[in-house]
This record gives sequence, structure tokens and C-alpha cells, in this order.
Amino acid sequence: MRRGVVLVLVVLFSTISVAAQKTKPWTEWSKKDAEKTLNDSAWAQTQSEGDESSSSSNSGAITHDPQAQ
Repeated sequence: MRRGVVLVLVVLFSTISVAAQKTKPWTEWSKKDAEKTLNDSAWAQTQSEGDESSSSSNSGAITHDPQAQ
């Protein structure tokens, strides 16, 4: 009985995930769709380095080096 319930749940979740992924293929995207994907991705984050006006001496992840003493 328990095996049957698990099997039904797996099939149900698989069907839901396939139905949720029905989007346009990337070959049919418009320019707006492509720009939205690129701008919303994690790769579109801007990072500035070398800007000394907004940085402090302890801005890194390591704030204390016990071997430096």
C-alpha cells in the first residue's frame, strides 16, 4: 500500500514539473525575452573593485589573522 502511494506521488510530481516547464524554446525568444534572462541572472551582477572611497581596512571576509602577530 505504501509503495503504491509513493509511486503515485512520484508520478504526480513528475507530471507537475513537466507541465510547469512549458515555455518557449530559446530559439523562439524575442530580444526582450533574451535581455530579461540575461539581466535577471546571477551573472549580471556588477562588482566594482579598487574603489577606495567606499572601502574600509576590514572589508574582506577575514577580519582577524592570528598568525600576523
